[in-house]
Amino acid sequence: MDEHPVVKLHDKSVAAEVQIIASVVDHISPQFVSTIPIPRLNGDLEEKIASKIKEAEELRAKASTIINQEIDALENTLLSKKE
Repeated sequence: MDEHPVVKLHDKSVAAEVQIIASVVDHISPQFVSTIPIPRLNGDLEEKIASKIKEAEELRAKASTIINQEIDALENTLLSKKE
């Protein structure tokens, strides 16, 4: 007897049947993509998530700038000690 993986949805365990289907798609048309159902969340929740993503992008960019500045400072320090 095959056991199905258990998926937890809204604090309820549900057995899920898994099918693995493989194929090669040479081209995906806009018409095909438009038929794919996309679940939507509450508008306020979507906006909150979008805001958090934007904040994370900004913080990541800031962190990258700081890291690059510190790498440059370290390299300059090491190079000046060789001279």
